Amino acid sequence: MQIRHTTSDSIGQIYVPLVNWLLAAATLGAVLTFGTSDALAGAYGIAVSLLMAITTLLAALVAIQWGYSPVIVIAVNGFFLVIDGIFFAANSVKLFEGGWFPLLLAAVVAFVMLTWRSGVKLIEAARGKLRQPEEDLIETAANKCHARLPGTAVFLASSPKGVPLALTQFVKHNHVLHQRVVLVTVLIAAPPGRGAHRGVRHHPRHHPRHPALRIHAVSDDL
Repeated sequence: MQIRHTTSDSIGQIYVPLVNWLLAAATLGAVLTFGTSDALAGAYGIAVSLLMAITTLLAALVAIQWGYSPVIVIAVNGFFLVIDGIFFAANSVKLFEGGWFPLLLAAVVAFVMLTWRSGVKLIEAARGKLRQPEEDLIETAANKCHARLPGTAVFLASSPKGVPLALTQFVKHNHVLHQRVVLVTVLIAAPPGRGAHRGVRHHPRHHPRHPALRIHAVSDDL
């Protein structure tokens, strides 16, 4: 999936062409399905009023995170939330006249996103249990590897701690290890542009009983 970063100053401002075209197709499909603007009124009213309420809640959370007084935030945003609630209540009578459509669409998208997030966490937790420390790999290289291959092997690691599963499986099945092993971890930083502050950190790992054997862990901030 192609992702275009449209600015180097704002966080998270991206353009995804595939998603944009899917939204365009879904919008045209909804218009053709409902047929008239009167039929779309119920869906539009509930969608807009609920969006206003959610925006008010998010604005309150952001204001509290920025250090504003909770009393003032609750008073100001609570006032607007009451107004948003009145608009939503007025539009809720059209729930069965097209108002169900944005609610169903939002539920499906939220279900997919939450399922994806939970699945990623479960996979990472399972991989974390299988990932062995660098010291154990050095011990294996010193005692169980039949040969040391010339050259340097570079393995990408999703976590800055532990040995990548690909490297563990390589040693397990081949019983050999390269003379130099480099573990590369790419960390995505929050700022959109690092510039001169971008840094590559080098963390050599060695075993106290085998000081000649080293694994070089490199983390790069993007």
